[in-house]
Amino acid sequence: MRKLRTTDVFVAARLVTGSGLREDLAPLIKKIADEGYDDIANVGLNGILTALETFSSKKCEQMFYEFLAGPFEMAPEEVAELDIDVMYENLSRLVEENNLRNFMNALSKLISKAH
Repeated sequence: MRKLRTTDVFVAARLVTGSGLREDLAPLIKKIADEGYDDIANVGLNGILTALETFSSKKCEQMFYEFLAGPFEMAPEEVAELDIDVMYENLSRLVEENNLRNFMNALSKLISKAH
């Protein structure tokens, strides 16, 4: 697994704006960017549940796999086929090994300028 990169911010921005998730997720992203993520489990759970509702369309599902493919160093098709326990482990590593506050700050700025 690799660290999040600048290109991942743009992929995430396309996912958030292209899915229509922006309106629901923007306040959460801004909160993480501004205040940090001391209670990341609660914030993350709310974000994941909100995202799952939106990503249920095929187009958004594919965009989600494309986003994770970068840091997971896999093809999007491989991400789609991960066992749920491996997905959880990979997402946990992604959170642990990256400065999500900086990532969310950059993402927040991009999506706020998009509209």
